[in-house]
Amino acid sequence: MGSAIGSTMEAYKTGTGKVLLAYLPKEELDQYMENVELFPYTPYTITDVNVLRSELNDIRGKENA
Repeated sequence: MGSAIGSTMEAYKTGTGKVLLAYLPKEELDQYMENVELFPYTPYTITDVNVLRSELNDIRGKENA
Protein backbone atom coordinates (compact mmCIF):
# COMPACT_ATOMS: atom_id res chain seq x y z
CA MET A 1 0.00 0.00 0.00
CA GLY A 2 1.32 3.41 -0.86
CA SER A 3 0.42 6.60 0.92
CA ALA A 4 1.65 10.15 1.17
CA ILE A 5 2.88 11.43 4.51
CA GLY A 6 0.13 13.42 6.20
CA SER A 7 -2.63 12.27 3.87
CA THR A 8 -5.83 10.79 5.22
CA MET A 9 -8.72 8.82 3.78
CA GLU A 10 -11.86 7.40 5.34
CA ALA A 11 -11.42 3.82 6.56
CA TYR A 12 -14.23 2.39 4.43
CA LYS A 13 -12.42 3.54 1.26
CA THR A 14 -9.22 1.52 1.74
CA GLY A 15 -8.34 -2.14 2.14
CA THR A 16 -6.27 -1.44 5.24
CA GLY A 17 -9.09 0.63 6.72
CA LYS A 18 -11.61 -2.14 6.09
CA VAL A 19 -9.42 -4.63 7.94
CA LEU A 20 -9.26 -2.29 10.91
CA LEU A 21 -13.04 -1.78 10.79
CA ALA A 22 -13.65 -5.53 10.49
CA TYR A 23 -11.95 -6.18 13.82
CA LEU A 24 -13.44 -3.35 15.84
CA PRO A 25 -15.57 -4.40 18.80
CA LYS A 26 -19.24 -4.63 17.74
CA GLU A 27 -20.26 -1.55 19.71
CA GLU A 28 -17.55 0.59 18.13
CA LEU A 29 -18.36 -0.65 14.64
CA ASP A 30 -22.07 0.02 15.17
CA GLN A 31 -21.28 3.56 16.30
CA TYR A 32 -19.01 4.09 13.28
CA MET A 33 -21.71 2.83 10.90
CA GLU A 34 -24.35 5.10 12.46
CA ASN A 35 -22.17 8.18 12.00
CA VAL A 36 -20.32 7.62 8.72
CA GLU A 37 -21.50 9.12 5.44
CA LEU A 38 -20.44 6.81 2.63
CA PHE A 39 -19.34 8.93 -0.33
CA PRO A 40 -17.83 7.37 -3.45
CA TYR A 41 -14.12 7.85 -4.10
CA THR A 42 -14.04 5.61 -7.19
CA PRO A 43 -16.81 3.83 -9.11
CA TYR A 44 -16.09 0.80 -6.88
CA THR A 45 -16.34 2.52 -3.48
CA ILE A 46 -18.97 0.92 -1.27
CA THR A 47 -21.67 3.48 -0.52
CA ASP A 48 -24.26 1.23 1.16
CA VAL A 49 -23.91 0.39 4.87
CA ASN A 50 -25.34 -3.12 4.41
CA VAL A 51 -22.87 -3.92 1.63
CA LEU A 52 -20.02 -2.57 3.77
CA ARG A 53 -21.12 -4.71 6.73
CA SER A 54 -21.21 -7.76 4.43
CA GLU A 55 -17.69 -7.06 3.17
CA LEU A 56 -16.41 -6.63 6.74
CA ASN A 57 -18.00 -9.99 7.64
CA ASP A 58 -16.23 -11.56 4.65
CA ILE A 59 -12.91 -10.09 5.81
CA ARG A 60 -13.36 -11.56 9.29
CA GLY A 61 -14.28 -14.93 7.78
CA LYS A 62 -11.09 -15.14 5.73
CA GLU A 63 -8.67 -14.90 8.66
CA ASN A 64 -8.20 -18.67 8.76
CA ALA A 65 -7.97 -19.22 4.99
